[in-house]
Amino acid sequence: DMSRYYGLYNELFNLLNTFSEYPQMWSMISGCFELLQNLVKMADVILKRLNTADTKSSDDSGDAGQDKRLAQCIRKTFTKVQRLQEESQRSDEGKTSGEATERQEVLNEKEQAYRKALKEFQFDEADMQDDNDTYTGHHYANNIEKETNASPGKMKRLVQEISSLSTSMPLYTASSVFMRVDSERMDVMKFIITGPEDTPYDSGCFIFDVYCPSTYPDTAPLVNLETTGNGTVRFNPNLYNCGKVCLSLLGTWRGGPNEKWNPSTSTLLQVLVSIQSLILVEQPYFNEPGYESSMGTPTGDAANRAYNEKIKCATIRWAMIDMLENPPKGFEDVIKVHFTLRRDYIVKTLYKWLEDDKLSKTAGHFDKLYELVQRVVLLLQKLDPDKKLDIPSFVDPKKEEELKDIKRWDLGAEIAMVIPGYPIALYHHALKTKGDNKDNAIGWLLDQGQQYMFSHTEMFAIKPPAEALLATQVFHTQN
Repeated sequence: DMSRYYGLYNELFNLLNTFSEYPQMWSMISGCFELLQNLVKMADVILKRLNTADTKSSDDSGDAGQDKRLAQCIRKTFTKVQRLQEESQRSDEGKTSGEATERQEVLNEKEQAYRKALKEFQFDEADMQDDNDTYTGHHYANNIEKETNASPGKMKRLVQEISSLSTSMPLYTASSVFMRVDSERMDVMKFIITGPEDTPYDSGCFIFDVYCPSTYPDTAPLVNLETTGNGTVRFNPNLYNCGKVCLSLLGTWRGGPNEKWNPSTSTLLQVLVSIQSLILVEQPYFNEPGYESSMGTPTGDAANRAYNEKIKCATIRWAMIDMLENPPKGFEDVIKVHFTLRRDYIVKTLYKWLEDDKLSKTAGHFDKLYELVQRVVLLLQKLDPDKKLDIPSFVDPKKEEELKDIKRWDLGAEIAMVIPGYPIALYHHALKTKGDNKDNAIGWLLDQGQQYMFSHTEMFAIKPPAEALLATQVFHTQN
């Protein structure tokens, strides 16, 4: 937008330059400081790119020269406003700014801490080449190597978009986006989306590789999910285990005319936000074509629950544990700070998943989930060993069933004192058969107890567990 309306923005920065000469104007322009901090990062990137291009051409006219002058203007403005901000801080030391206090109240303490700690890591450059100066670690390495000279139109568009991305990507505890642009090529990128809250992707880190082809922006960028458990996990009907991202905006999924890539209006930011909000959702099962009609039905809800169970385990294993153990190059600080600041929330969320899934009908699911939760909790504790994690109270369903069974044995012993004549194991069997309803169990014993006892003589030999003290006493008395 700045490049399109160069004259307007050039005058605006000149005005800010003038204001910054007068300390009394700080209150008027202080709100621009954070925006300028973000803009100057991209201005420096643009200057670096354009200065490199200058070695090949001395022509400082046209669009490239205009972008360079604008970037220089941003850098100059930021330097002067920063100096004014420092002077203002020194003069106001010890004072409380009502305006600042009011802004702080908008966000809660944890939200503020998260955004403050991660803002500097949200956008940056990273060297994505290996020791041989090739992009073997990038999904689109072959495409990158084939294109050696990017067109001016492509680079101009990328300069505009990346300048915007540096200040407009989402940064919230609920879900954020972090991007790295290759230090040599602006068309080679990687980004991480943190899974949105209240979804089976909650707080996990999902990394994507991006390449803008030679035809960009006439055609959409190429995007591939790299968090796939080495090709073993399909995280969503729109995210294949090979990493393919099915999205109409990318031309990888059918959609209406307004949903497809438009060279004039579509942007990289739209792609990021679409993945974040349209794919990483609370009920991904219904993203599958034709499945939405079953939403709200017993069959559909059961299928969605089973689908989410798989996704939750995969999120913990590959978007949490693997990220903590093997943080992606260039995102090490993002991973460490994100999980450190979110660890209490993550533990609380994971234990809620355990509570929700302890009666899962999927064979082996709960045991797998429980084991993964214990693994990630240990890793989260290591992030800040001096601060003990607050682990929610939770009863393992196996232990819960054991305690329930002990109570069943002792309740059977109480019935035996009222209606004697049967082995203690038969009272236990009657209660289990009748859902631990005492009256129904007594009715069953009076009705069928004697016949069942003579046809199941093994009941006489079955011992109650030692923890069932009353039942054990009755057993010894009977024998």
